[in-house]
Amino acid sequence: MKTKLKTLLALVALLFASASTVSAQVSDAEGKKYPHIFLGLQGGAEITLFNDSCEVSPIGAFELGSWFNSKVGLRGKAYFWKNNYDNDTFRQTFKYTNVKTSVDFLLDLTNLIKENRKAKKFSTVWFVGGGFNMNWAKDEAYAATDEYPEGTDKQMRWYGSRHNIGFSANTGFRFQYDIKKWVGLNFELAGHYNGHHANNYANNLGDWQFTTLLGLVFNLSQKSSKAAKTVTPPAPVQPTQPAPKADPKPAKKPVAKKPAESKPAVPGKKYVETVFFGNAISELTAEEEAKLKELAQWMKENPGTYIYITGYADVTTGNPELNMEVSQKRAEAVAKLLNEKYGINKARIHVSYKGDTVQPYVTPANNRCAVLSTKK
Repeated sequence: MKTKLKTLLALVALLFASASTVSAQVSDAEGKKYPHIFLGLQGGAEITLFNDSCEVSPIGAFELGSWFNSKVGLRGKAYFWKNNYDNDTFRQTFKYTNVKTSVDFLLDLTNLIKENRKAKKFSTVWFVGGGFNMNWAKDEAYAATDEYPEGTDKQMRWYGSRHNIGFSANTGFRFQYDIKKWVGLNFELAGHYNGHHANNYANNLGDWQFTTLLGLVFNLSQKSSKAAKTVTPPAPVQPTQPAPKADPKPAKKPVAKKPAESKPAVPGKKYVETVFFGNAISELTAEEEAKLKELAQWMKENPGTYIYITGYADVTTGNPELNMEVSQKRAEAVAKLLNEKYGINKARIHVSYKGDTVQPYVTPANNRCAVLSTKK
């Protein structure tokens, strides 16, 4: 038993080390929410191939795990099912209750092969792992062991106590469709090997088992990659604004020029503004938010105008799918401030986002932005 426990602990340590190594090699995208914890509930069928027969039974499963980035994760899983074994020697059916636990390494093949440019809905995940299988016999099965002729045919003799533990290993594929950001539907196919004593037979043989499971997975919590304390995101890039030229007409207030790549506002006609963000950030600094205050005042003075907000992300960092998400968050953050803090009606605000598919500026860092433009 101690040897088996050491083997399992070594396997868990190896899986954690592998996941950490791969995670370190995969670049997180701008603002993607990793790691995130998930919980799953599944039900389906299992078929166990005994040494001289097979048994099909319903099975349930529960899982709890975490994705370290868009490709690599780790989960713990527990399976529950019952077997009925028809024993010809005793001419009766023995019933077994089974519980199996496993620690699995997860690899998202969809993201590994090619990152989707749009928000990913479908994914294929390969998993491999191992753990322990335990089962319990009913009284009649355990009692029959004492009556079984020793040495004649030991294959179906019950091994040891009423419940034994055996080592198990498994691998398979999971196909998942995300219904919403917080919930998804999955279908799983897997093969399992339950080693000697996992079936409680004194025959020194293990059993092969195959499972098909259908279930739901729930994303419980997510943390943005920007939250890592070891990495300080750079400050938003702000091109130096040249001093405004003196205007010979004192009646008109000079308009400060925007960064070289930004379009200046034209009061009374059209207002164009750009707010900049730091890497992997969707919150504005006080300096950038001040631009929204000026814009909101202009819109109040021009009530027949609408504001169009487009979020962007830097193509030189992250990946397309995750950059699309952060650009959406930037545009929505600007819209929320204009509505809730500066009193612009939602009906006058239109939001869109381009991810890294469009780069409005030549300087890569300047594309971590949201561009605002008014129309009548």
